Amino acid sequence: MVHRKETTLGEKQFILETGKLAKLASGSATIQLGETIVFAAVVATDKPVNQLDFMPLQVEYRERTYAAGKIPGGFFKREGRPTEKETVSARLTDRPIRPLFPKDYRNEVQVIIFVLSADKENDADTLGTIAASTALCLSDIPFLGPIGAVRIGRLDGQFIVNPTFKQLESSDMDIVIAGTGESILMVEGWSSEVTEEDMVIALETGLKEIKNIVEIQNDKVKEAGKTKSEYTKVFAPEEMEKKIREEYSEQISSTLEIKEKSERGKSLKLINEKITETLEESFEDNINFVSKIVGDILKEKMRDKILNTSKRIDSRNLDDIRDIECEIGLLPRTHGSALFT
Repeated sequence: MVHRKETTLGEKQFILETGKLAKLASGSATIQLGETIVFAAVVATDKPVNQLDFMPLQVEYRERTYAAGKIPGGFFKREGRPTEKETVSARLTDRPIRPLFPKDYRNEVQVIIFVLSADKENDADTLGTIAASTALCLSDIPFLGPIGAVRIGRLDGQFIVNPTFKQLESSDMDIVIAGTGESILMVEGWSSEVTEEDMVIALETGLKEIKNIVEIQNDKVKEAGKTKSEYTKVFAPEEMEKKIREEYSEQISSTLEIKEKSERGKSLKLINEKITETLEESFEDNINFVSKIVGDILKEKMRDKILNTSKRIDSRNLDDIRDIECEIGLLPRTHGSALFT
């Protein structure tokens, strides 16, 4: 059954549709703004990947020339690897959705986003994030969404939601905001020199629109959402984590006092190798969790050190800045060269 919802995003018609395409996927959705249409489908494996200490998520975003009514010509008649724009757009979706999977979820997940129609006015990247979120929320894949994403521009002091490509040429701000409606998960973009107050207004403007997008997705989930599936939780054995914390916490904490980054890395590597060698026989099936447990302990110790002593990882004060060296014109023939250390 096809489910469709229409509203406005900024001053443009926004359409969310599901139940028409990719019916065998775990979840799918189509988002339209103007005459730009983006489709997303998501799938997941039934079982977790063994001994993996991170979430195996793949996000792919593709823009085909057919979407703008063109066919490649000349020597290259087929479209090849993702362009820089496609790679960046995929990352814009990956960043806000990745933290919203359960921490102990290790099933492989694929999010595939296609731009089906491009009107050459509205950028499809933020629509891809909304489509991916909608597809995940409608699916049986555990996901703590939904989320929304918008682009904020500013022309003549006026903030614009999802400005067109032409408007962005004159805009002194190009900010992509993604969030849950209650909080902001990601801010990406650039601006000319703007005040802190202006940036806050831009974020508030974006968050207001995101709330609307999230409400629409929640309505769709009530109408057509699947029951979230049970999954095998993947985590380190309590006995293993307890042993590492009791016997190695002080050694891990001591690395925070090492100022040189390379030396600090070597010290942590030796600790990891030592723990692995000691526990490999007892926890052979879970030995890959050693680095994650060490990383968790290091993060906790680092946070405690900052909060309790106002000292950072290499004993710098909170207002200390590392030495920075900048050089230009290093190479004789290049268009331009610079070295930042």
